[in-house]
Amino acid sequence: MTKVLLFVLIGLLATSAIMARVTNAPACGRHGDP
Repeated sequence: MTKVLLFVLIGLLATSAIMARVTNAPACGRHGDP
């Protein structure tokens, strides 16, 4: 169970980090805002 919890926590952290990057990068790149 501990391994499952660790995988879940790592997954949540990874998804949160990826979502943060994805939401920040295209907002500046696609729209061309500085």
